[in-house]
Amino acid sequence: MLNPKKYLPLAPLLPIVMKITNQYRLVGWIAASIIFAATFVFFLFYCRYQLVYHGQQQLFQYHSFYFHRLITSPGGFGLYASNFLLHFFYYPWLGALIFAVLLLATYAVINAIFRHYDISGRFALFPLFPAAAYGIMMYDYEFEPVWLLSLVGALFVFAGYIRIPSAMFRYLTGIIALIVLYFFAPAAMLLSGVLFIADELLFTKNRIKYSISGIYLFIVGILPWFSCKILYTTPWSEAYFAGFPYMEKRIIRLFTGFSWLFVPVMLLCIRFFAGMQTHHAAKGMKGWRWPALSLTVLSAFLGCGLYRVVDKRITLMLQMDYEISCENWSEVLRLSRQYSTSNRLVTYYTNIALHKTGQMLDHFFDYRQTGPNGLFLDWNRDYLTAAAGSEVFYHLGFTNEANHWAFEALTASKNGENPRLLKRLVQTAIINEDYAFAEKYLRILKSSLFYRGWAKEHLSLLKDQEHIKNLSWVSEKRSQWVKNDFLSGRKAPANLPLFFDEHPENKMAFEYMMMYYLLTKNISEFMDHIGRTADYDYKSLPAVFEEAVLVYLNMHEADRETYQKYPIKRETYLRFNDYSEVFQAYSKYPQQQKRALLKKFGNTYWYYFHFWMPQANINE
Repeated sequence: MLNPKKYLPLAPLLPIVMKITNQYRLVGWIAASIIFAATFVFFLFYCRYQLVYHGQQQLFQYHSFYFHRLITSPGGFGLYASNFLLHFFYYPWLGALIFAVLLLATYAVINAIFRHYDISGRFALFPLFPAAAYGIMMYDYEFEPVWLLSLVGALFVFAGYIRIPSAMFRYLTGIIALIVLYFFAPAAMLLSGVLFIADELLFTKNRIKYSISGIYLFIVGILPWFSCKILYTTPWSEAYFAGFPYMEKRIIRLFTGFSWLFVPVMLLCIRFFAGMQTHHAAKGMKGWRWPALSLTVLSAFLGCGLYRVVDKRITLMLQMDYEISCENWSEVLRLSRQYSTSNRLVTYYTNIALHKTGQMLDHFFDYRQTGPNGLFLDWNRDYLTAAAGSEVFYHLGFTNEANHWAFEALTASKNGENPRLLKRLVQTAIINEDYAFAEKYLRILKSSLFYRGWAKEHLSLLKDQEHIKNLSWVSEKRSQWVKNDFLSGRKAPANLPLFFDEHPENKMAFEYMMMYYLLTKNISEFMDHIGRTADYDYKSLPAVFEEAVLVYLNMHEADRETYQKYPIKRETYLRFNDYSEVFQAYSKYPQQQKRALLKKFGNTYWYYFHFWMPQANINE
C-alpha cells in the first residue's frame, strides 16, 4: 500500500508538473524531446565522421597562453567556449550529445521568450523551427559550434532581460549585457541589441524608451568600431559579425537568415497581428489543430532541408580521411567502391590504399581515376589540400616534403594547432633527427586532454635515441633519405625519377612513377623503365603493365618477335583482340563506341588511353 507521507516532500512540485503538462506545452516538449533524441542518433550513427573531423580541426590546450591568444580577437570568449566543446568530439558520442543539447537549449530559450509574450500555447512548436534549421546546418563538416553558441547566448540574455521588472535595473543590465556579449561574440551583441530595441519600442510604455533604444543603438554601432580601431587589429566585418555563420552554400545562408531573424520577426507579428497571443479562457480541444498543423509544417521543413543538405558522399569522404589517418587501407578501398561519382581526393586516397594493399598494378582501373592528379594533389596553400597532400609524401619517403605540406596546412588552419598535423610533424621531425622540433610539438600536444598520453609516450622516447633507430617506421623512412627531396613550388612527379634513381628499391616510388607515365599517356618513358619490373616481387607482369605494353606495341606495329619479348598472358591477348574488334566496329560512331567499350572494358588502360581527357578531372 502506498504511504502518502512518503510523497509529501514532492507536493510543492505538483503545481510545476501540472503547469508543464499543459496540453500545448506538453506537445512542444514531447516534440523537442523527439528531435533531441533523433539529433543524437542521427549524428552518432549517420554523421559519426563529421564529428570526428570536427574534433581533429583544433587542439584545445589547458594553459593560459592558449586562452590569451584566443581572446585577442573579437568574439574570442565565444571561440574559446566553442573549442572547449569541440575537443570533446574526440569521442563521437559526446559530440552527438553536445549538438543535441545545444539544439534543445535553442528550443528552450525561444519557448521561454514566447511564454513571456503569452504565445507559448497554440504556437508551442514554433520554437522548434530555428532549432531544426541549425540541426540541418550542423551536418556541414565546416560548421562551428560558436555559430550556434552566439545565437543561443543572445537569446538567453534577451530572455533574462525581458523578465526584469524594474525599468532602471533592466536598462543598466541591458547596457552591461551588450558590452559583455560583444567579447563573447559580436554577432550575439548585435542580435541582442536588436531584440532589446524591439521590445522597448513595441511593448514598453515607458517615457524613456526612445532614449534607451538610442543608447542601445549607439553601443552596438560604436563598440565594434572602437574595438577595431583600438583593441584589435582585425577587419571591420569581423569586428561586427564574428560569431555569425559564413558558409558559402546558398541553402545554409537561407537557414542562417531564418534562424537569426526568427525571434525579431515574431516580435513584430505579436505586436501588429491580433490573435497571436494565447487567451487562457479560450482553451479547448479544437486548439489541437495548431500543433498538428505546426508539426506537419515542421516535418516538411526538416525533410526538405535534409534532402537539400545531406550528401552521403561527404560522409564517405570524411570516413575515408579518417581511415587513411588510421592506415586502415582495406576499409579505404571498401569506401571508395561506394562513392558514386568522381572525386579527386577520393581517387588520391584510393591510390595510396591500392599500393598499400598490393593491388595498385592489378586493380588500378577498377576504381575511378581522375588522371595524373589522382596520384598527387596540386600544390595549394589552403588547409584541406596541404593536410591531405602530406600523406602520399610521408608514405613514399619524401619526409621533408611531408613535413613541408603538414606545416603549411598547420599555418593555413583557421583553428590553429591541429592534433593530426602535429602528430605528423612529430613523426617527420623524429625521422629527420630534429629532436628539438619534435619536443616542441610534443609539448603542445601534452597540454591537451586527449593527446597527453601519446605526447608523454613520445617524449620519453626522445630520451632513448638508440631505441628510436630500431623503430620500424623510423628505420624504414631513414633508409630512404635523399639529397634533394624538397619539392616546394614544383609538381611532385618532377622529382620522382630522381628519387627512384637514388632508391630503386622503393617499390611505391616505382609504382607511382610508372602509373604517372601511364596516366599522362607517356608510353615511351613507361617502356624505358618496364625492364625494372623484374627487380620486385611481382609473380608475373602486372595486368595494367600488360595492357600498356600492348598499346605501345600496337602503336609501333611491332612484329611477332617483339611481342614475344614480353611475358604477356594469353587471356590479356584475347581481351585486347575483343577490345580492338569493338573499337573498330563503332569507329564511325564515337559516342556509341565509348558506351560499348565502357560496359565491358571500362576497367582497362586501353579505355583510359583512348577516352580520358583533361576535362574528365572532376572534383565534386
